[in-house]
Amino acid sequence: MGRCTNCGLHYLSQLLTRKTHATRIKEAYCTKKRYYIDACVHRKSEVCRLEDFQHFYNLLKQLAPPGKWLDIGCGTGTFIETVQKLGIEIEGVELIPGRKQLAVEITKTKIHDRPIELLDLPADSFSVVTMINVFSHLTSPAATLSYIHRILQQSGVLLLYTSEIGAGVNKHHNHSWNLGDHRFYLGEHTIERYAERIGFEVFYREKRWAPGLLYSRENLLVKGRSTLRNIIKKSCVYTPGVLQVMRWYMLKIRNKNNPNYVSTLLLRRITGK
Repeated sequence: MGRCTNCGLHYLSQLLTRKTHATRIKEAYCTKKRYYIDACVHRKSEVCRLEDFQHFYNLLKQLAPPGKWLDIGCGTGTFIETVQKLGIEIEGVELIPGRKQLAVEITKTKIHDRPIELLDLPADSFSVVTMINVFSHLTSPAATLSYIHRILQQSGVLLLYTSEIGAGVNKHHNHSWNLGDHRFYLGEHTIERYAERIGFEVFYREKRWAPGLLYSRENLLVKGRSTLRNIIKKSCVYTPGVLQVMRWYMLKIRNKNNPNYVSTLLLRRITGK
């Protein structure tokens, strides 16, 4: 990966176009050329994050104007279902067919299956757009953020939940870079540069140290792609003393000076831009 000396953005040098990326996702899913977590398993990992989803809702309900919401990269629709129960009208975008199908079944709302930039959505049509763990998968962040700016109402809010990585990051500072699927990571001040250029203001930032989240009990119990790794993580949690020792080593020794954070960012569309 490279790092922009101007804004700090970390990026993968070889990128696909958004059309090619969307096509490959569907082809890989249908032909099983690439392994994606089964939709039902992915659903379980989303359900484990209900507390986070409720927190996102509370922030947005307090700080965003009234109107329809859009969740980009909605997975199986757990966040959509959460806010629907609280009276919010919301649509979603999901490119992986199995997850999109399950999201439709669960939420009974419109779930788009094409990249957001290729959708003919009316300008000023949403009060809130959310991208939860989506930014790193984008093919052109500037184009995506510009499109979101167009479809947001004046003073509408974009919520980003994603990594912000400082200078001096090393390979071992991220448990799984998964390069290719992940293409971009925000630097310390990247989002401010995007905001100024496109017409947003960053008015809320909540940062949490990534290793502290990664090696938490809650995260270790979330199932991933590897059955063996899931068994190991579960054993670490339930074997007396193991989790405490592992956290001490990983946080104090292995990840000392790790500049990797997970941030909740709220951007407001500036009136008149």
